[in-house]
Amino acid sequence: MTSQAHSSACNDPRFEAARPSIPADLPPIARHVFEVLALGDAIGASELMRRVSAARSIKTPLISIYRALARLRTRGLVVQSVINKRWVLRNKGLAEPVLLLACRRCGSILQASAESFAYSAAALEPCRGFRVARGHMEAGGICARCCGPGRC
Repeated sequence: MTSQAHSSACNDPRFEAARPSIPADLPPIARHVFEVLALGDAIGASELMRRVSAARSIKTPLISIYRALARLRTRGLVVQSVINKRWVLRNKGLAEPVLLLACRRCGSILQASAESFAYSAAALEPCRGFRVARGHMEAGGICARCCGPGRC
């Protein structure tokens, strides 16, 4: 099974409706990065570079990919898993902060709302003077598809 098919199979079907739309004012490389991530794969920057270069029919420098990812992250359109160093489009249907569930076998990234963390973060504001504007938490493990019968 390809990582794209696996990633799509693991994602919540409600994600399609919550997928962010491409902002009209994105520069071309950021638009290409967004479009590649919209295919559903959780992929690293080097693979993004290969796919964007293929889509543009011209080699795209890795630094340009990182700049595009930084622009998309600033807008809250993408998140990166620290566990497996892969990027995904942020599911806009989820409340902040987002919980990323990173599969250590196939690299897929599932997204869920981390409401209990949001409650804890809100409790920090009055007692510590800290306000969480945007964030995500991560948990690494094995997804249900990789951990099927007799696989774990």
